[in-house]
Amino acid sequence: MVVLALTGACTGSRDSPGAREAARKSADLPGLQAEMEERGDRGRLVYAAEQEPNGFNGSTSRNATIGVKNVTENIFFYAVKARPDSGVDYVGLEREPRPLPDRPQVIEWQIRKDAKWSDATPITVADIQYYFEQVMLKDPAKVSAGNPDGWANDVANRVGYDQITRFTRVDDKTFQAEFEPAYGDFRGMWTDIPQARFMQAQPGGWDTGLNDTPGPSAGPYLFKEWNKGESLVLVRNAEWWGSPKPTLDSIVFRFLPDAASSVAALRNQEVDMIYPQPQVDLVAEVRRLDGVRHSIGFGPTFEHLTFNLKHEQLGDKAVRQAIAWGVDRNRIVQALLRPFSAQAARVDNSVVLLGQRGYEAHGADYHSPNPARARAALEGAGYARGAGGYYEKAGRRLSFRLSTIGGNQLREQQAELMRSQLAEVGIEIRFETLTPRDFFGVHLPSGDFDIANFAWSGGPFPISAAKQVWSTGSGSNYGGYSSPAFDRAAERGARELDRERQLVLANEMDRALWDDLAVLPLYQKPTLLAVRNTFVNISDNPTNEGPFWNAQVWGVRKPS
Repeated sequence: MVVLALTGACTGSRDSPGAREAARKSADLPGLQAEMEERGDRGRLVYAAEQEPNGFNGSTSRNATIGVKNVTENIFFYAVKARPDSGVDYVGLEREPRPLPDRPQVIEWQIRKDAKWSDATPITVADIQYYFEQVMLKDPAKVSAGNPDGWANDVANRVGYDQITRFTRVDDKTFQAEFEPAYGDFRGMWTDIPQARFMQAQPGGWDTGLNDTPGPSAGPYLFKEWNKGESLVLVRNAEWWGSPKPTLDSIVFRFLPDAASSVAALRNQEVDMIYPQPQVDLVAEVRRLDGVRHSIGFGPTFEHLTFNLKHEQLGDKAVRQAIAWGVDRNRIVQALLRPFSAQAARVDNSVVLLGQRGYEAHGADYHSPNPARARAALEGAGYARGAGGYYEKAGRRLSFRLSTIGGNQLREQQAELMRSQLAEVGIEIRFETLTPRDFFGVHLPSGDFDIANFAWSGGPFPISAAKQVWSTGSGSNYGGYSSPAFDRAAERGARELDRERQLVLANEMDRALWDDLAVLPLYQKPTLLAVRNTFVNISDNPTNEGPFWNAQVWGVRKPS
């Protein structure tokens, strides 16, 4: 699963003065609604990680993955984090960011006065400003060569930042940004920020300076060591300024990319916590484990197929339509997800997800499979049956690589279903499994795929999320999609301050995606969290924050 998009409905963010004060008081413990169970003073938790980081700058396209996010979630500075209900908490701020009364396009942020890095230096506006400057840095040589963008750095997401016309330091802890035009999702900005001083000292700078270490910590844990291919260790940050203070001595990420091996490791008490993609046999096995509790959840995350539109054949909409009519999404859900969750469902919106305010089901023509219509679309585009019953044109067969991460039984099973379904309409699928490092760090960013199967994970801000993923030229737009209709709706949505109007525009964006079939959403992706009963206060957050959202309150159960 890739964490590049905050794909979800905008939910209310505490606008009254009393609510703002409540938000400020709860900022140290975002979203934890139940009382904390009592924790012991020491302990170590071992987590079976499916994905190993490629590096630690999660704001680059090659590092914007869940494997990186799970590590940096408790290290980098976050002004805001999503709660499990897709609301937000301003964990790094003194108060909610606010427009100036006389200048509504100027927003002011105030970093918490007590916020500091693990090397004891304060977290200041200098850290924020460095991040902003690197995100928007231009290469003069590229600009002079006729490229008006001419970006100098690899950046996964410039949405919102590219609308800032003036950045102003008010004092060491307070800054303002002026937007032109206005930016409606300003509340979700300034996350995943490393220390500026450390970054400036690293050879390779923004793009590669964090390849081996994330640097000083602004969170409850700090980086200790990384044995590549084996494990990564975080230890308690004694300088952390938040509360309650962490009690675990360390969190160990043990890299087990095969989901079945992670369950075996949990059964054998080699790991304490797993978060694999659920599938029937795996869930059944987890349910049989003694001394382990588990939960299945659904959040703003969806499984999908991304088409590489630079591919000569996939660039033909008739081919994409044939795939959409050939894939039986209902059958995939029924066969692979419903046996362990009656809540599992096909998803028909790539911007606002099932269960979120504003969700509308689009793409009605593709809600059910239609093999006859798929074949008619291909024949209308000049394709004819060839050897093996597969369609071809000009001697070239419709044969595509379906690329995804290896070791995931659910994706392997759904790939086999799709291969069989598409063979019926005359399209050949060749299933390709890759390591997370190669899939996310090489193949997706370089466009080395035909059809990619992965998931977008999101949170409270649908416009900025979808704009990041599908706007023309975006660093996260792996399929090379470009649509004036989508871009217009996204631009209007980004400047819209009214949240209800934002949802209207979010759905307009999704209708453009369906009109062009840039992506085929499959289903709302379930999560499975299983943890040993000897640990307390661990709960799922199925937004882009993931299971490590509240690691500061984790602990070993205190003996009764």
